[in-house]
Amino acid sequence: MIPQLEVCTFNISDLKKTIKYNVSRIELCINKDVGGLTPPKKDIEFAVETNMPIHPIIRPRGGDFLYNNQEMKSMINSISFCKNSAIEGIDLINELALKGEKRISIMPGSKLRASNIDRFLDSNLINEYHSSCYINNSFSALELESLIKKIYS
Repeated sequence: MIPQLEVCTFNISDLKKTIKYNVSRIELCINKDVGGLTPPKKDIEFAVETNMPIHPIIRPRGGDFLYNNQEMKSMINSISFCKNSAIEGIDLINELALKGEKRISIMPGSKLRASNIDRFLDSNLINEYHSSCYINNSFSALELESLIKKIYS
């Protein structure tokens, strides 16, 4: 299998920077401080126009993953909007089963960096990787270049 790199972008500026590297796909969200929230519709529309595979995060707020009826309706509306906007995929934050039995892809992500990716690259069970490429609270093109070099070499 060909390795895949998903880069998380928290704003349009970082999205534009990431596109230059032709990564496998982009997770689009806002509000890095809470781990990512659903981006505004205008950001999703802009991202679709880039012709990159875009996976917006669907998460109405930070905190736990126990949603009330209003939050569930908001998530359903966001998913419907994405479906109608030719979005390739949607990232729902939720607990994953430890064993996917080849029905799900396990994608290491939180704080994945070029400095620690080696522990995952040797596994034949992991083929997709996720990183925001944020160093010192801002997007790092150098970090993205380092990840690409390690994943695809």
